[in-house]
Amino acid sequence: MGTTPSVTERHREYEVRRRERAITLAREADYMYQKVQRMALLRHFWCRLRGKPHDLPKGEELLAHAIPLAVAVSGVVHIPLRQIIGSEDRGEDFDCTFAPLQRHTRERWCRVALAWLEGTALEPVQLIQVGNFYFVRDGHHRVSVARAFGAVTLEAVVVRCFAVATSVQWVGVVE
Repeated sequence: MGTTPSVTERHREYEVRRRERAITLAREADYMYQKVQRMALLRHFWCRLRGKPHDLPKGEELLAHAIPLAVAVSGVVHIPLRQIIGSEDRGEDFDCTFAPLQRHTRERWCRVALAWLEGTALEPVQLIQVGNFYFVRDGHHRVSVARAFGAVTLEAVVVRCFAVATSVQWVGVVE
């Protein structure tokens, strides 16, 4: 006849399973980072061979030709990820698909990916709207992770709006 495990034994078993799950998720997040970064490096190489732009468009360059509208802050809205095409100021850290390029992004990227895998609610990203497109003000890693995991939309707060001048060309926009 078997004996029932004590409360202490059950708690120990629970802690072991919890730690094993945490380790598995951390490994999955790190694997995903490596996969996304390898793809970014291959894309960079391929784009250079073909003479195509690879960089994440910087808002400062494109906003120079945009027409400022009244500054407005939206509530939390869902924005299609395909409409998030650039960065206000971090274009060197991510490529045109928001894949991480720099090694210093790894730790933060993996923490965000781990939170994503655990189902933890993440803060909405902050975006700047230019016409029908958006530039990331805050939340580059969240955009990158959401794209890597195949999300279609992302919660965001649009903090400023601009109209597109007729002379603006959206070079390097990836759909």
